Amino acid sequence: MNEPDADPLRGTAPRENLLRSGVNVRLPRQWTLGLNHAFYDRSDALPATGRNLEEHQATVSLGRSAGPLSYRVQVRHNWAENVKLGTDYTYWDTDASVTWRPGRTFFLTFTGGYSEDDRETDDAYLLQKGRYVGGSARWQPSRDFSLYANYRRNDHDYPDEPLRERSQTDHFGAGLSWRLPNAHQFKVDVRRSDGTGRDTDTTYSASYTIPFDLRLGRKQSVGALKGRVSRADAPGDPGVAGAVVYVDGTATRTDNDGRFEFQTLPPGDYRLTLDERTIDPGMVPAEEKETRVTVTGGKTVETRMSLTDSGSLGGQILLATPPESGNKNGNGNGNGYLVGNGNGNGNGNGNKNPVPDNDNIANSTGNILVELSRDGDIRRTISDKNGHFLFEQLVPGKWSLKVYDHNLPEHHYLENGTQKVTVGPGARQEVRVRVLPRMREIRFIDEGRIRVDD
Repeated sequence: MNEPDADPLRGTAPRENLLRSGVNVRLPRQWTLGLNHAFYDRSDALPATGRNLEEHQATVSLGRSAGPLSYRVQVRHNWAENVKLGTDYTYWDTDASVTWRPGRTFFLTFTGGYSEDDRETDDAYLLQKGRYVGGSARWQPSRDFSLYANYRRNDHDYPDEPLRERSQTDHFGAGLSWRLPNAHQFKVDVRRSDGTGRDTDTTYSASYTIPFDLRLGRKQSVGALKGRVSRADAPGDPGVAGAVVYVDGTATRTDNDGRFEFQTLPPGDYRLTLDERTIDPGMVPAEEKETRVTVTGGKTVETRMSLTDSGSLGGQILLATPPESGNKNGNGNGNGYLVGNGNGNGNGNGNKNPVPDNDNIANSTGNILVELSRDGDIRRTISDKNGHFLFEQLVPGKWSLKVYDHNLPEHHYLENGTQKVTVGPGARQEVRVRVLPRMREIRFIDEGRIRVDD
C-alpha cells in the first residue's frame, strides 16, 4: 500500500499489504450468500515503534431481496496479532441492514451493528469496534431531483480503561440535489455531529455546477480508427470477443463486445485483416478477407468487420465412355465417325448417343488442376486418384470454378470446364465435371481385290 523510506524524523516508516478474496452465490428464492476473507499486515522499518501487525477477517453474509423489502446480515470473525509486542485480539461482530421501498420514488434504510469486545487498538485496520444504529431516507420524485436525510449513533465502551468515560456520538445529515433543464446542477448539504465529551460540529455546503464544452483541437498528424467485429449471421449481430485485428502489421484485440481501436495512425490508406487463429473454426469474413479504410489526420474513422459461417465446395471429375455403337463396317462408299452418331453409308450403321443421360461411367480421372476464384481470391487444388476435389473455409457467395484440361486422357475434352457455383453459409455445394471422348471422323473406301498374274 505504501513503503516510505525509513526516516527517524517521521517516527514511522511502515510497509503495508492488504489482500481481499471472496465469492458470492445466488441461491434459490432470491437469497444471496457471500464468503469473504481479508488479510492485512504492516511492518515498520524503525524498530523502536514496535508496530508490526497482522490482521485477519472472515465474513459470512446472507441476504434476500423480495419485492419492496431487502435485508442482509453479516457475521465477522476478527483476529489480530502484534508480532513485536506479542499481543493479540480476537472477537466476533455482526451488523444488519433492512431496506424498505414502498414506491418507486421513496425508500428507507435501517442499519445496526454490535461487537462483543470493545477493546480498542489504535493499530487496527480491519477490526470494527463498538455498537451503532442508524437509518436513512431518500425521496426522488424524478431523475433530476432528490432529497435525503440520515442519522447514526455510535456507542463505545473501554473495559481496558476503567477511568475512561463511555463514548456516544450522534451524526446527522440532510441535503438535496437538483439537476436543472440546462444541465446545471445545484446541491445543498448540512452535516452535524455531537457526543459525549466533544463539541458540536455543524457544516453547511452548497454547490452550483455549470458544465461547459471545451473543444480541444486534435493533432492533424495522426488519426484514429475504431471498429467492431460481429457475427452477421446471428440474431442481434453479437460481437466477437478476443479476435486479433491487424492494421498493416499493428495488432490489437477486440473487447467483450467485439470493439477495437487504433488511436494514433498516420493519415493514409490501410488494410484491416483478421487473424483466423483467434476466431472460431468455421468462421470467415462475410464479405472480403481484408477491409480497406482511409485514415484522415485529426479525425476518427469507424468501420466494421462481419463474420459468418463458412461454406465448402466439393466435386468429382468423371471420365465417361460411350456404350457399344452400331455396326461400323458398312460396305460401300461413305463417311462415318468412330465416336458419335454414325452417318456412314452402308449396311447396319447404328445411331447411338455415346454418353446417355445416366452416365455410363468407366472410371474417374485424377491429378487434374482445379481452380476456384472470387474477387481476387484464387484457390487451387489437385483432384485425387478418384477425381475428387474439395475447397473449404469459403466466403458465402458466387464463385467461378475452372478445371484445366492439361492432364486429360488423349482425345477427350471437358463438358463443363468453366462454371459458376453458389456457396451458402454453413453448407456444402457439390458439382460434377464430366470428361467426354472427342469424336473423330473415319472415311470409308471401296473394297477390291488385287491380282498378280504370273
